[in-house]
Amino acid sequence: MTRDARTSLILGYAATLFAVGMLFLMAPSSGAAIFALPAKAGETLRFINLLGFRDLGLSAGLAVLALRADRRAVGLLLGASAIIPLCDVGFILSQAGFRAGPLALHAGSGACLAGLSAWSLREP
Repeated sequence: MTRDARTSLILGYAATLFAVGMLFLMAPSSGAAIFALPAKAGETLRFINLLGFRDLGLSAGLAVLALRADRRAVGLLLGASAIIPLCDVGFILSQAGFRAGPLALHAGSGACLAGLSAWSLREP
């Protein structure tokens, strides 16, 4: 595929991540379900808000690099960012135990980041 196709997929991932971040900020109780956490007021919802800011920041960084940097820089950021969903999986397991839906969502996100990274770092 061409650079334009790569860029489009990365921008699509960034847009999805932006939407998730906005969900975490606007409806944190719904976002709590993505982490298999109880949707009660207080500390849990503030934590979900924090994750929303994390996702908004990462989505902005990915979008800017996808549009303005070389593919190697984008690929390195994508690869380094794959640690985030891996940590999310560990968090879910430690807080809620084995929950197939949330675990699959975060593992899938990590696989997308790793795949996009490998594709971006590959020679054109």
